Amino acid sequence: MSIQEIVRAGLSRIESIKTRTALNPLLWLLGLSLPLLLGSAVLIQDRLVQLALIGLAGGSISLTFLAYFVTLIREPGRLQSEEFVLRQLELFLLERKNHSSVPVDSNLTEELSPTPHIGGKRE
Repeated sequence: MSIQEIVRAGLSRIESIKTRTALNPLLWLLGLSLPLLLGSAVLIQDRLVQLALIGLAGGSISLTFLAYFVTLIREPGRLQSEEFVLRQLELFLLERKNHSSVPVDSNLTEELSPTPHIGGKRE
């Protein structure tokens, strides 16, 4: 398998990503930096530099997990996709306007709450 085939396969996978959450920038950074850091650690002969690169890769993974759990505790609404939050807000506004229940799409898998949690703030 050539490098061009690997790049093409990677780019086709990138185009298929549809979910957008608050952690996407961190996940992109992690996805781009880990192969570079770990690949460099394999190619470099100096043991101290290898350990530094592996430590940097491990640290970036740890910080991403930390950011996830902090966001999960402080602002859980930001971990939902933008489309879900917008649909939830739309249903809330329709329900408030009509003072009655709005039929929910059966494809919506997560339970909708009576009040929207935009940005993790609860009313």
